[in-house]
Amino acid sequence: MSGGTFSGYVEGLHISRLGKAILLKIRLVTPGGQRVELYIHAPPDWLSLGKAISGTYHQAETPDGTVLIIDSIVEDKNLRPAIIHELTVEKILRIGQDTVVVEGKYSDGRMFSHTLRDTRLLELQPRLPIKSLGLFIERDSLQVLVTIINKNEFNLLARAYEFSSQLLKAGLEEPEKRFLEGEQ
Repeated sequence: MSGGTFSGYVEGLHISRLGKAILLKIRLVTPGGQRVELYIHAPPDWLSLGKAISGTYHQAETPDGTVLIIDSIVEDKNLRPAIIHELTVEKILRIGQDTVVVEGKYSDGRMFSHTLRDTRLLELQPRLPIKSLGLFIERDSLQVLVTIINKNEFNLLARAYEFSSQLLKAGLEEPEKRFLEGEQ
């Protein structure tokens, strides 16, 4: 079993199943634009889209292939915080094997055109134009787009995460309530 370290920004959070275990799949984008999928069993409550994180992982073999399981995770204070802008994506063009150009407008009306190494964005084409959130990092005093997050997905994930946090908290309090009420 080998392992390694990771560092980057959370661009996606999805509940996933590995065998009988239910885990949270984290899609991570590095400051250089590389993408990694990691799994965590008990995510910290501060974890959210756009958050800079780092930590360690180990590789695990599953029937579907090798996956990366997080051993430790912390907020990465060495990475500059991500900057999130509301965008309207109007056009996505494939310009290479793994590269797309994304065009549209910022919420203030300014136009943009950015190159990303993420062909997953081509799945958004049938729904264009689409309201999105652009995750930017500051590099050499310029804001560089590292990923685009569907605004509806972001809102849905935020609500689902809040709901699951409340359920977890209630579940943890339940044995305590039964004990205090004298039930066994």
